[in-house]
Amino acid sequence: MNMLTLIFEMVVIFILVMVGYIACRKEVFDEHAQKSCSWIVVNVCNPCMMLNAAISLDHRMSMATLIEAILVSGFMFAVLILGAFLIPPLMRIPDKERYTFKMLSIFGNIGFIGLPVCSAVLGNESLIYVTVGCLLYNLIFYTLGIYVLSKAKNESEAEPGQDDGELQSPRPAVAMSEIKTDSTQGAELSAASDRKAESAPGAEFGAASDRKTGSAQGAEIGASSDRKAANAPGSRAEAKSNFNIRELFNMGTISSVIAVFIYLYDPQFPMIINDVVEYSANATVFLSMAVLGGALALSGFRALFGNKRMYLFLLIRMLVLPVVIVTVLRVFITDPLVLGTLAVMSSLPGGNLPLMRAKEIGLNGEELSQGILLSTAACIFTIPVVCAFL
Repeated sequence: MNMLTLIFEMVVIFILVMVGYIACRKEVFDEHAQKSCSWIVVNVCNPCMMLNAAISLDHRMSMATLIEAILVSGFMFAVLILGAFLIPPLMRIPDKERYTFKMLSIFGNIGFIGLPVCSAVLGNESLIYVTVGCLLYNLIFYTLGIYVLSKAKNESEAEPGQDDGELQSPRPAVAMSEIKTDSTQGAELSAASDRKAESAPGAEFGAASDRKTGSAQGAEIGASSDRKAANAPGSRAEAKSNFNIRELFNMGTISSVIAVFIYLYDPQFPMIINDVVEYSANATVFLSMAVLGGALALSGFRALFGNKRMYLFLLIRMLVLPVVIVTVLRVFITDPLVLGTLAVMSSLPGGNLPLMRAKEIGLNGEELSQGILLSTAACIFTIPVVCAFL
């Protein structure tokens, strides 16, 4: 890899990031506009970039190349997962906060930053390895990632010295109080009915019926309250059952599978489809970097750069682990394209998907957000350093 070319491309990316930063500071690229652009990048531009790379390739990809891509990407994720479970304990990070660093260790921003950076620095031929990496990324996140976040949510709700039974004990008490209140109200209503119909036959039966009705209503209200609390966003019940296999079938996964099919079999498409895919793919780099700059402008520099332990973690995650991955792979692989692609992919900043999931189930995502933004700003400098070891 030509280091001068790499540095030049990173300077270009930095300028594009600053365009988004300045536009946000000028209040012409606000948070709503950034969310809209993010949706376009994730669901349109990135998929089209993968498809365009496959369509524009002038020869079929061999099965051996596909297997190689799977193996090297699998090795990369294996090292990152191992680091995710070793680094937090070595840094003496409390158990309840380790999910943040596990997410930052494993799930780099392959789609939003990896695709455009690899395309700009290494060319479209590198995107087959990025495409396979996107497939593995989705499979790992929607299995291991969901498990780690759900476990963290359950632990955050459990106070020291309490077990699950103790945590749930206040709820029946509330339900019983509601039952008692409704029973009392039912009894008072029945007593009033008795006074109005003093000599009516069956009054005693009516009062008893009213009391039973009041108790039943109270029980139903209490049960309904329990069901609502159990199903509330961020509850323990939801955190344990929030995995949905249908989420595996997202635009990233679907476009990756289609791209692999195109790489293998080289089907021909009408020119109009090729042009639409190409023009959409060409917008990816600028839009993704502009959104990144806008996010940096909205974050606030004091909060972003005030987390000291995050510096040490990112030093290990974005420099030490990628260098280990590249050094080991150099023993078995001599292709500079493969090594360069893995160097970039392993040194990517944290991705947004874990943050969105954490917010969805009610986890505190402040430190995770800081890590994503800080690592994103740092990657402009760390990626060239890692690639220097090639």
